[in-house]
Parts: sequence; structure tokens; C-alpha cells
Amino acid sequence: MAGASMTLTGDKRLQHNFAALPGRLQRNALRRGVTKAARKIVRDAKGKVPVETGTLKASLGYKMWTYRDKTGVGSVVGPRSGKQFERAVARNRRGRLKKLKRGETGEQTRKPRKYAHLAELHKPYLRPAYEANKTPTVMILGQEIRVEINKVKP
Repeated sequence: MAGASMTLTGDKRLQHNFAALPGRLQRNALRRGVTKAARKIVRDAKGKVPVETGTLKASLGYKMWTYRDKTGVGSVVGPRSGKQFERAVARNRRGRLKKLKRGETGEQTRKPRKYAHLAELHKPYLRPAYEANKTPTVMILGQEIRVEINKVKP
């Protein structure tokens, strides 16, 4: 999925007030806003993801980071990796996949991070969730910035 970036634009007063905030408060506001936006995108993606065994849906999540030079924050939405998201599956009599309980061994192990891109090609779920939340994401970030500015300057 392609990345997106946001530059603060608007009237001079908003830019001045945001720039006047200490760096830590700027990052906190951005982290809260990006976290809320990423959660919203994950929630929408989980509603659109194709479900065969449910492992892909369960593995969807987001990861946040702050840049080393502390000039901004970022996040990525997609399938998480790790043993807790892998699931053993076997075929039932009809030939459909079924999840096995933890500890049981099956014919194969489903690793969502390995096949998520194929599911996205077959039936898009991340791209539509991202596209649907572009405007709300900007609104959420703006709201968090305003809240932080209002805390400092009543």
C-alpha cells in the first residue's frame, strides 16, 4: 500500500500556534491523531477482509513509530507477524479449510503475512479502507492538534 504524508497548512495563526508548542507536545498530538486514524482504518479493513479461516482478519493491526530526529510520526497498517497470528488448518470432508485448536497439528500452517497481498489483489480490503478514511484522518489529526494548542493556550 502506498504511503501518505501530511503537511500542516492553514491560516498563519494555526501554523504559528503549532510551531510554538514544545516538540514533545507536538509529537504527542500527532501520535494520538495518527493512532486514532490507524485504528479507524484497521476497523474498516477488518470489515472488508475476505474470511476463509479468520486468521488474516485477526492479524490485521497497525504499528506506530516516531522518527529518530523526532520531527514526525508514522504508522503502517497491515497483517502483523508472529506465532500468535499463525494457525494450523486442515481440510474437512467438503474440502474447505477449517481452523484447528492451538497445539493441534494440521496439513499446513496459515501465515497471514505471507498471503495478505494475494488476498488484497483478489478482493481489496486495505486500499478501500484507506481511501474511505483519507478525509476523516485529516480531521482527526486537526482535532488532536487543536486540543493540544487549547491545553497550552486557553
